[in-house]
Amino acid sequence: MKSKSSIWLLTAMLGTQIAVSCSTADYGSAGDPAPKKTNAKAAPESTTGGSGGAKGENAAPQPKSKASPEFFSSGKSLDLHVIMDKSGSLWVDPNMSTVMGSGSDPECKRMDALLDLIDGLKAKLTKGEFVRLTVVTFSNGSAAVGSLPDVLKESRSSIDQKLRPGVCTFPGQLETTNYAEGISESLSELRRLRATKKLEVETSLFFSDGAAKDSPTRLLDAISELNAEFPKRIFGILLGNTSDQCTLSEGARRLSTIECLRKVVGNANEKVVQSDDAAGLSAAMTSLLEK
Repeated sequence: MKSKSSIWLLTAMLGTQIAVSCSTADYGSAGDPAPKKTNAKAAPESTTGGSGGAKGENAAPQPKSKASPEFFSSGKSLDLHVIMDKSGSLWVDPNMSTVMGSGSDPECKRMDALLDLIDGLKAKLTKGEFVRLTVVTFSNGSAAVGSLPDVLKESRSSIDQKLRPGVCTFPGQLETTNYAEGISESLSELRRLRATKKLEVETSLFFSDGAAKDSPTRLLDAISELNAEFPKRIFGILLGNTSDQCTLSEGARRLSTIECLRKVVGNANEKVVQSDDAAGLSAAMTSLLEK
């Protein structure tokens, strides 16, 4: 009897230990599926920084970073300022300097993409919000194309008629890509409109197909000013995968086009979307609605 009792006691103790082991977080998370990868076409991530993965099987999920606010906010008015490249490379490939129509976007798909973005905002904003849209263009100079006080109430054809000529008309000569020109023009429009009515959410959208050719000092000053006026609310669209180099440098190395555009948006990789060609611009631009 004593032997049977000892065996029963040992069995009970072992059973308790097994039950405790099975209930720990380490055991339960070992079979969790890996996170799904998204198919979003975002600009390549920097190799510096990053989480490096979870440091424990039972690490708590991280909240969404407040450093990456939404492109728009439902229930609030949006002041959307678009800074649109109008340099010569859009019409003529720099490697084929005499062939009109060989550039990155001679058919002005960028304007179609902007119209698609506005259509997307119309579908997303259904609570009485309004969107003021202001567009400026830049090359080695700049121009205010127009400001529409409530673009959600206008038809696609009406918006197109008002903005396309300023965005899509060839300027008559092949001009360079001076980011600071567009930034300065956009900030001037922002301040002018603020004096009339300041809206709740102010967002800047910067589009280009090439690296900046400004003087480094002027460009850095313009980028600093832009980020001060649109803190953490600047988004970029890059057309193409050019090997062109920016006038900005890190040490002895000149920055690439994508690095240059990242500087504009405040070094936030997730806020730059890249399209390989003009046909993909609509998907690239409307993807901002999910950011």
